[in-house]
Amino acid sequence: MAQSTRSPFDVVHMNLLKIGAIPLEEFLASDNSGLQPIWDASSGVNKYLVSQGESNVTVPPDPGPSERGAERGQNPSHKRRAELSPDSGGGPIGQIADCCRDWRGGLVEPIWLRLDDPTQPKKYGYALQMKLSPECRRSYSVDTDYETAEAAQWSCATLAIDQGVLEFIKYGNGQTQPAPRPSTSDMPRVEEDRKTYSSLQEFFDSFSPNSITLPGGAKDLSHFNPSVWFHTVIPAAHARFQSRFIPIRRPGPHLSVLCGCVLRLTRPGAQPLTYIVEGRFKKSVVKAAVCLEAISQGLAEHLLSVTKEVDNKVTPEMRGLASQQILPALNIQLRKVPGAKMNFAYVLDLDGKTHLLHCILNVDLIFGYRRPWLHAVYHFLRHVRRPHVAGCSQVHSPA
Repeated sequence: MAQSTRSPFDVVHMNLLKIGAIPLEEFLASDNSGLQPIWDASSGVNKYLVSQGESNVTVPPDPGPSERGAERGQNPSHKRRAELSPDSGGGPIGQIADCCRDWRGGLVEPIWLRLDDPTQPKKYGYALQMKLSPECRRSYSVDTDYETAEAAQWSCATLAIDQGVLEFIKYGNGQTQPAPRPSTSDMPRVEEDRKTYSSLQEFFDSFSPNSITLPGGAKDLSHFNPSVWFHTVIPAAHARFQSRFIPIRRPGPHLSVLCGCVLRLTRPGAQPLTYIVEGRFKKSVVKAAVCLEAISQGLAEHLLSVTKEVDNKVTPEMRGLASQQILPALNIQLRKVPGAKMNFAYVLDLDGKTHLLHCILNVDLIFGYRRPWLHAVYHFLRHVRRPHVAGCSQVHSPA
């Protein structure tokens, strides 16, 4: 008897049945509402399973943050983003991640950078960088004042939300509604930009022509030093600015070390400003590079507005009012009180390398009123010649 041979289609059919597939006729005749779509291709099962409760196929659980970081291989950007997993339960870190997913279709992710203080090994800070496009980006940070990295990241996320990071994610580059999420095949691969800059001029040339304007009308870096400019205009603003450069380092080619920097600029009563360049530079140019990055994000215009704001605190009209009306009126009234006078106290404050003066006006009228009253009582008692003059004088004498 001739042995029957199975066709390749029969073999494929049997193998599909072994992994949970169903015949086409059964699939078409079944109720599609009871079939559960499986969108995770990494589970290894077919797209459609049988009804709930009838399948013995086990879908592997979602890996934890540490496992996801290992699966992503050697991509430094994923390692940096998975260094500290977003919080669950609607915290500030989770709100930022959810906003990126809901409004940017998964194409924009928050970039978290842990900041370390070389002088204080157990102190941590954190920085957040949001890049909607190469020209549309914002950064937020908290200083290295925290005992744990988790507390620093939580505080940084809270600060970023207070400064409008959610609105920036939603509408930052003119977007008015959530972007559609692309399919897995159309989604661009997220990779670390490994471009490095051998010089500051090369970094300057990487900016688009209209995205950066050097102060003073300079056209290139041959007659302009960003670091010198920064350290000149900050004290000249007289706004009590405090600046700090926090280094970032990452391994480079041939056992080298590439440097980046976080520039934090703070002043009393104002929100901190943060500018970031990633580890793509030599140590000798990294500070100038982050100053150039700050210029590209409008720091020069901001300092100009702050300087005008400080100058307008005491306008020429206010100076004229004080010298022509207020001070003369005070002097006239004080002459009516014997012994009274105005005392001006000046306090020095160091703003960068500039000394600022604070002035305090004190007018003490208590002593001037008391002495004439006592003299009048003594004069009255001396002329009355009462027997209890001594006792009365003790009563009216000040302690």
